[in-house]
Amino acid sequence: MRCVSAKLFALVSFFSVLMMTSVSPISAQEWVSGNRLMIHLGGGLPVGSFGQPYNVAADIEAAVAQTRNGSLPTGTPAERTEIGNATFGFNAGLTDLFRLTPNFSLVGTLEVSYNPFNASDYTNQYNALFRDPTFLQRLGVNTSAAGINLALDANLAISPRAYLNTALLLGGRYDIPLSSSMSLFASAQAGLLYGIYPNDVRNLTIALTGSGSALGIPASIQQKAEQSSNIAAMSAVAFAYKFGIGVLLNNRINIGIGYFAGQPQYGPAKVSVEVKTGGSVTVAGVTTTAPSTNNSETREIATRTNLPVGILQLSVGYLIGD
Repeated sequence: MRCVSAKLFALVSFFSVLMMTSVSPISAQEWVSGNRLMIHLGGGLPVGSFGQPYNVAADIEAAVAQTRNGSLPTGTPAERTEIGNATFGFNAGLTDLFRLTPNFSLVGTLEVSYNPFNASDYTNQYNALFRDPTFLQRLGVNTSAAGINLALDANLAISPRAYLNTALLLGGRYDIPLSSSMSLFASAQAGLLYGIYPNDVRNLTIALTGSGSALGIPASIQQKAEQSSNIAAMSAVAFAYKFGIGVLLNNRINIGIGYFAGQPQYGPAKVSVEVKTGGSVTVAGVTTTAPSTNNSETREIATRTNLPVGILQLSVGYLIGD
């Protein structure tokens, strides 16, 4: 998925530059000092571990280890370093540039970035853990007890969601003129990020099946559990920074590439959980159905303290002002 996003990012970059360089020339207006406002928008490619979802397979493994050692899981996910699940999105914002000298400007930016969640890769990773033949054994379960061979299956579904981050940044920018109508620039900014961990709705179905012969008598077992969980959306404020480079055409059209990053801390999470269970046991052709149960509760669970945001941004802007 990240490979596809990278190709799309490169394609957008190429056509943006082509479009800007092929339009009719705009008369360059000299801009030695003073204030100009820039409206900009573009695409955002997640990098690093941006979009690590709460409670992935690594967390289950940590709970398995705790259970095996005779202690109950604490509900605190383990640290992990796998690639995040955010996907290619977009960003938009306003930037105020106050040019102090022909080369140096003070810069203030307010922008919003939106990146969807790659549910497919995440659910595949989650389901593969449960379907691993050794998973029950790591739980300490004898998978061939009393002649009955046990197997576990799972199916996790996650509702569509997206990451939303708003940033207020201040800093500086240095422009190097190449001609009367073109200049290169570099900028550095720092400030605050307001991040939203999206509402997380999950439906997990786990099926435990077994068949064999117990003491020479054919027997089978079928158990099923359905869990619906809703992790409420959370917000956090964190330090953020952004570095960028690009080109300014005719003192009006701004084409830039930047890297934006921050590390918001979320928690605790408010989780509503509903669990339904049921099943049956068949011995010598006689089936006994277990009573169905339906339990629900709302509790707080600590989340990871570090959910990093990293976005490679391509933006195209237009400067307004005399």
